[in-house]
Amino acid sequence: MLVGREREQATIDALLEHARSGISGTLLVCGEPGIGKSALLRYAELTANGMTVLTASGIESESDLPFSGLAEFLEPVRDLIPEIPGPQAAALMGALALGPPSGSDPFAIFAATLSILAASAERQPVAVIIDDLQWLDASSERALRFASRRIHADRIAILLGSRTDVDGTPFSQVPSASFSGASTSRLVVGYLQDRTDHPSRASWPKASMRGPAEIPLRFSNQESC
Repeated sequence: MLVGREREQATIDALLEHARSGISGTLLVCGEPGIGKSALLRYAELTANGMTVLTASGIESESDLPFSGLAEFLEPVRDLIPEIPGPQAAALMGALALGPPSGSDPFAIFAATLSILAASAERQPVAVIIDDLQWLDASSERALRFASRRIHADRIAILLGSRTDVDGTPFSQVPSASFSGASTSRLVVGYLQDRTDHPSRASWPKASMRGPAEIPLRFSNQESC
């Protein structure tokens, strides 16, 4: 238990429980550096009982390496690649440097990402946990965004951690309609001593955990992350 973070933990618990019961969703955890985002994502990882947990962390020095993040979080389920459609499998193998470059359209790789997550979720619920989203390579971010828009009753939870002081975080620039395929919500992590009147308190997700209703992921200048 993280002291003083009961509300944030309850939100994460709800997201994971809904994924276990067949309601997929995406949660963006954002806040200033050092405020506790990684601890919350670690909490999610430790409490994702009965789920396949896929993790990755964006690394600034590797942010220009295409699909480096995708290779990291799909590594535990690479054995499922033969179960997805052939053209997608070939494209994904090429992107992850597991086979010859296929020269495929990026769509095939994005579709393969969704297919392999769905195939894994058929075995047991899946929790995809990505820290430092602001440094994830653009190709992996696009593949993850593609999948997050299309998960419905696939037993998949996606948790993303991003800091607020880095301009150009990819997810913050995407129109809300891009996430219409899943319940996407935002959890702003504030300082413990002033959480009672934190200006973004109203944005902490509640109804979004009840079902696949769309929660737009668009941020104002005051609440961006």
